[in-house]
Amino acid sequence: MWAGDAVGLDGLHNWIQRRKPKPELCVNCKIKEPYDLANISGEYKRDVNDFEWLCRKCHMLGDGRHKKWIDGLKKDKSGMNNPNWRGGKVEWKRKLKKRGLL
Repeated sequence: MWAGDAVGLDGLHNWIQRRKPKPELCVNCKIKEPYDLANISGEYKRDVNDFEWLCRKCHMLGDGRHKKWIDGLKKDKSGMNNPNWRGGKVEWKRKLKKRGLL
């Protein structure tokens, strides 16, 4: 069933994915393979030109989620500084690099 402009986020992303070819490299860094279909304007219009294919790191950096995520790693569940953080354990850095976030 056609939802028109009242489509939800998942439906819109699926619609855009079918119509916007995925490039071999992220359109921002041109280094990694793109993984995310990111909205440019923040308005989520049914317009393929309002979306771009980005690698996860570029998408998270663009949204501001990368900094929030790293800051969250530095704190424990109570929001206090995590005593185990110690500037970033080696295993965390390895995981972040593997995911393309460092």
